[in-house]
Amino acid sequence: MHQTNPQAALEKMRALLKPGGVLVLQESQMSTMHFSEGSLEYDEFIRVIVDLGKHKGMDFDIGSRLDKLCAEVGFEKIGYEPMEFRIQTKEAAPSLLARIDELRDGIVDAGLSTHEKVDYWKESITRLFSEAGPSTYTASKQGYALAWR
Repeated sequence: MHQTNPQAALEKMRALLKPGGVLVLQESQMSTMHFSEGSLEYDEFIRVIVDLGKHKGMDFDIGSRLDKLCAEVGFEKIGYEPMEFRIQTKEAAPSLLARIDELRDGIVDAGLSTHEKVDYWKESITRLFSEAGPSTYTASKQGYALAWR
């Protein structure tokens, strides 16, 4: 739900549900994303992604508010559970590295960093991931919600 108006999206989802229907949601709290071995470069890049979301009017930490958002649009019965989600570094690496390339120009256009800094993060994170052992992981808190109509 990386949208500028998540309430409108939830209202539409609620309207599409039949009475008794259940909406299942899962969203991250991007600012909690971290590498198990610790990395300043990784942490800096994640902070910039969160800031880019804010710049575009989106909340990349929306996972922490799923229950409140569901209540605001009229769901009466809501189940919510925050959890930590972990994925092995080797599995996470391709999508995260592709995301750096995808977001590079947007980060610079928003004035959040320079091309050189983004390239540095990518080089550092690529090296970090290539050297990561089998027990390393990336993790973030996630919000899981069930909302009944």
